[in-house]
Amino acid sequence: ASVVVTAGTRTASLDRAQWAEVTPLLAAKSFTPTEPLSSYGLGPPAGRMVLRARAGRVVTLVLGGPTFDNHFVYVMLPGRRSVYTVASDQLRAILARVGVVVGPAR
Repeated sequence: ASVVVTAGTRTASLDRAQWAEVTPLLAAKSFTPTEPLSSYGLGPPAGRMVLRARAGRVVTLVLGGPTFDNHFVYVMLPGRRSVYTVASDQLRAILARVGVVVGPAR
């Protein structure tokens, strides 16, 4: 089991103690985008998070930019149409490990 975050050429593996920061990852909202994915920081994405369970299941998340007020970050599952918003507080420290800055909530 592992959690790995990447952005560009930077990669960070989270140790077990840090897993609690991102699991469970809860979405506040989901929607079908009406604008290009680049409007949400998803085209190209800011980063990716890969969660591997002991049972072999792998979940990859595409991480985008923050919402206008920095309260949430846009997230997608590859190959799906829905976009989710996840609390910035849950992802801020994880993304910082790979050089992606999500400012404080306004």
